[in-house]
Amino acid sequence: MLSVCTGSGLLAKVGLLDGKQATTFHSYIEPLQRATPKAQILHNTPFVDNGQIITTVGVSAGIDGALHVVAKLKGQAIANQTARYMEYDKWKPEEGLIVKPSGKVVAENE
Repeated sequence: MLSVCTGSGLLAKVGLLDGKQATTFHSYIEPLQRATPKAQILHNTPFVDNGQIITTVGVSAGIDGALHVVAKLKGQAIANQTARYMEYDKWKPEEGLIVKPSGKVVAENE
């Protein structure tokens, strides 16, 4: 599941962010944290991948999250090729946060 911008609020309403790290649009970070105190809402992170749930900061970070999904499904080379085809040169996959099932945080390229 991928949420973009304040769509993370919908995930929080049904409890899908409880016990997880997430991100959202900069002006919605504090309200989301208040709405879901069992989650850790992160600043300055374009996307957070908790395995089954990916949250993104805003519209352009939604593109980052979508490219991350492409990398998960088809590999980093295809994601890079897709970004080049789109002429999207702002994608920096290493700026995203990936949380492994063990709770360990890893870089995008691991």
